[in-house]
Amino acid sequence: MSIPTVLDNAQILMKALKFDSQDLEANRAGLLSDQQATKLKRRAQSLIGLLWFFATVIIALLLPGFSLNGNRRLLCIPLLMMFTFLGIATTPYFQDAFGHPSQKRLSRSLRGRLKRHRYYWSGRPAGWRYKIGLLDEEFAVEKEVYEGFIEGACYTIYYEPRFKRLLSAEPASSGKRACAMTLIGFRQPHKKGDLYVYL
Repeated sequence: MSIPTVLDNAQILMKALKFDSQDLEANRAGLLSDQQATKLKRRAQSLIGLLWFFATVIIALLLPGFSLNGNRRLLCIPLLMMFTFLGIATTPYFQDAFGHPSQKRLSRSLRGRLKRHRYYWSGRPAGWRYKIGLLDEEFAVEKEVYEGFIEGACYTIYYEPRFKRLLSAEPASSGKRACAMTLIGFRQPHKKGDLYVYL
């Protein structure tokens, strides 16, 4: 794949990150667009539904055994622990999943010279992993997004702060204030033996 130029970089990023001009305008104003808010809501609802589905399956598997042994009271302990954990784990997602549409979510922005990083994950599933870094923040991204950015170029990126979801990005104009250098040293995943190989 050829290295993108600054001129066509904006279109490449729009395609890779799946955002349009309306999304970008909302992000510039410090907000999520309606389209981005809807995607966030669906993702949160799916996650909550998946967690509670697994909880229901576990309860269904445990209940017959406790009933046969006459230890139904003992079932209350793991159930209480499970529902407490689920409550804590899913609480941050409820505003995303069931919040009123008029409650505008905020986006944040960073402006600086971008760094790229990739490493090979030999666990399961094995394969390349990609990150980008700007100022003191780093984001895990897909390969297409990684390749859409130019190493060392100046960008403004917009992200959802709670879960650090990358929303949109644009090349920063050289005519504005100086572009800050990114000093981040990418945090490496925990290494056990030769599990990870880095470039």
